[in-house]
Amino acid sequence: MITLSYMCERARPFNQSGWDEHGFLREGPFWPYGLPPAGNANFAWAQHVVRKMSPTGRGALLLPTGAASTTKGAESRIRAALVDADVLSGVVELPAGLIPHVRQVLVIDARDSATNVKRGRRAVPEEARERIAATFAAWRGAPGHAPYEDVPGWCGSLSRDELAETEYDVLPSHHVAAPLVPSVLPDAPERAADLTDELLGLFEVSRRLEDELRDLLGEL
Repeated sequence: MITLSYMCERARPFNQSGWDEHGFLREGPFWPYGLPPAGNANFAWAQHVVRKMSPTGRGALLLPTGAASTTKGAESRIRAALVDADVLSGVVELPAGLIPHVRQVLVIDARDSATNVKRGRRAVPEEARERIAATFAAWRGAPGHAPYEDVPGWCGSLSRDELAETEYDVLPSHHVAAPLVPSVLPDAPERAADLTDELLGLFEVSRRLEDELRDLLGEL
């Protein structure tokens, strides 16, 4: 992850594809540093924010690491033009994982958090509401919160590709199911011995009941 300190007005989402599927923006004064590639909007956003800045404006643009070094024709040429035009003042390469939710969706399954308050009515208690808020804050990387982690049965952070594989099903319960708890089975020989003893005991009870029934029938 890197930050490119361009003279720009605000950060934009990166690695966006299909930014101009209909070709409406391919002509005109939008791209003074070069036409961005159709499949990636990184340098479309970079040029957009540069154009929107005042002559003395400054800002920071968050981009993926590859934007600083890719040798793809269009992106390489635009990067060179930005450097030559002296609008790029600095580049900071950041640690991985600082923004884990970029291009992801947080899902929280809070179905089991409700409590009964009176007949026919349920409510989400304060503790559950705080847990939901804390989970979302951790996912966003808010200060004062532990790093976000997926919790089976509670929450998960899904990429767009993962959602696409499910036809963009975003129902939390379909993605964060609790893990199956493996059942602990006794040792097979020991279990077989227990069942044999139980069966022999039932046979004994059956014979005793049969004898008692014969005695009763003989008295009739």
